[in-house]
Amino acid sequence: MRLDEKILDYIKRTGPCTPIEVAQRVGSDSLIVAAVLVDAVSQKKIKRSKRKAGGSHRYYYYQEQLSMLQKRINSVLTPQDKEMVQKILDKKMFSELEVEPQEVSILSGLEDLITGFTFEYDNHLIRGWCAPNIPEEKAREDVLKKLQKKLQKEAAKEEAAKEEEAPAPKQEEPKAAEPEEPKKKPQPEEKKEKEQEKPTSQSKESPKKEKKDEESKEDIKEQIRKEVLAEVKGSFVDNIIQALEKQEIDLTDQRVVKKDKEYEMIISVPTKLGITQRYLVRIFDHGKKKIGSKDIFSLGMDAISRKIPAIAVSSTGFAKTAIKKWKEELQDMMLLMTEDDLSDI
Repeated sequence: MRLDEKILDYIKRTGPCTPIEVAQRVGSDSLIVAAVLVDAVSQKKIKRSKRKAGGSHRYYYYQEQLSMLQKRINSVLTPQDKEMVQKILDKKMFSELEVEPQEVSILSGLEDLITGFTFEYDNHLIRGWCAPNIPEEKAREDVLKKLQKKLQKEAAKEEAAKEEEAPAPKQEEPKAAEPEEPKKKPQPEEKKEKEQEKPTSQSKESPKKEKKDEESKEDIKEQIRKEVLAEVKGSFVDNIIQALEKQEIDLTDQRVVKKDKEYEMIISVPTKLGITQRYLVRIFDHGKKKIGSKDIFSLGMDAISRKIPAIAVSSTGFAKTAIKKWKEELQDMMLLMTEDDLSDI
C-alpha cells in the first residue's frame, strides 16, 4: 500500500486526526504526512476542521466522521460559542452584515457545527451562515433576497426624506438666450499630445500579465508551504496533549478557558503505589508574555474549589511575581511546569 493510501486509510479507520497523530501511527515523517493531508483536502478527498479541537485542526472523512468531530468540538465550546450556535438555530440564517464584527470571528470557528457560505452582494463577496438542516443554496438565495429588500426600503426612506427636506422650486423669469461660443479647432500640437497620451498596445502589456501570473503561482506555492509547516509544527497545546497521551495518561473534561491562550483538562496519572492521582491541568500559551501571579492565583482557587492539586504548564515560563505567589501560598497544592518537565510526571 502506498504511503498516501496508508495515511488516508488510517484516518478512515480511526476518525478525525491531526498530522502528528497520523505520523506517529504510520511511522512516517510529519512533514510528509502534512503535505499528503493538505493535498487530499485540495482534491476534496477529505476535509479539515475549521475549529481547533485539542489545540489543532483535525482531518476527517466528510459525513461519516462529522458527528465524531462535532462531539469533540462541543466539549470545548465556550458560553459565547454556545450562545451563537443557539442564535443561528433560532434565526435559521443571516449574513455578516447583520451581526457584530466580533460575532463574525466566532461564527467562522463554528463552521463544523453550522453551515458557512459566501455570496456576491453590491459587488462585494459576503459571508453567511445557516442552520445545518437548511440547504446551502436555499440559504444563499433567502439571505440575498432579505438584503435586497432591506436595501430597497432604505432607498425609499432616503428618497422620501429628500422630498420632505427639498424647498419648493422658485419661478424664475425667462432669460434671454446667450450666443454660443464657437468651438475651437484642435491645433496640431494638441493632436500630438493626445496621441502621446494614448495607452500602449496590448503587445506591450502581455509580458506584465505573464509576470503577474508567475507571481500568483509563486504566492500559491508559498501559501501551501506555510500551511504544511504550520500543521507539522502544531500548537503548544497540541504538543502538550500529545506528550501526555504518549505516557498513556487519561485526559478528561477538556475545555477552552481563553481562546488560543488557555486550555484546561483533568488528567489521571497512575502512581507507583497502584493508585491514580488526578490533577487539574491548565496550559498557558500567551505568546512571548510570561504567566503572571493573577493567572496562577486563579488556577489555585479553582483547584481548591474542586479539591484536587493543579499543574500550570507555560510555553514561555513564569514571571517573578507568579513564582513568588506560588512559593508563598500555592506550593503545596500546585506544580509549575514547562513542556520538558512533563516527562517527570
